[in-house]
Amino acid sequence: MADEVVEFLFQETPSGDVFVTMPDDEALLLEPDAEDIYQRERVLAGKLAPSVAREVVAQLKGVQAAPGFAGSQPEGSSGVGSTEAEAITARAARRQTVVNPILDRKRWMRGRLATEAGLGKNSVYKYLDGTRDKITTENRKALADALGLGEDQLPD
Repeated sequence: MADEVVEFLFQETPSGDVFVTMPDDEALLLEPDAEDIYQRERVLAGKLAPSVAREVVAQLKGVQAAPGFAGSQPEGSSGVGSTEAEAITARAARRQTVVNPILDRKRWMRGRLATEAGLGKNSVYKYLDGTRDKITTENRKALADALGLGEDQLPD
């Protein structure tokens, strides 16, 4: 993968608001929140995640797995199938579109969701980042209950 520099312009006002100018010249306002010190980071990460995921998928399409590693592909094939990477990105987007606004409203991080649902952090993180294809019925119910949703409202 080629090293590429992506520039963001951060400007803080005297009131503590931070304006971020994204690479596509879109401006993003990050307001301070004394009760939630990570609120800005979640907003920024939520905004950047889809574009970063698209860039990573584009870069991974041409990467071949190293020989000898579990799951390595035959010579000449891609290490990460484009359809697999695209499916992961699409799953993550669907899930985060529903879950992240609820986490923001509750002022929870992913770890807090795991605790409230009685699940391991990896279950929640992998569910939300799309790398976990399916979750068990029990875990789906626990997540939905913690988020105040019905099981059918939680994306696959």
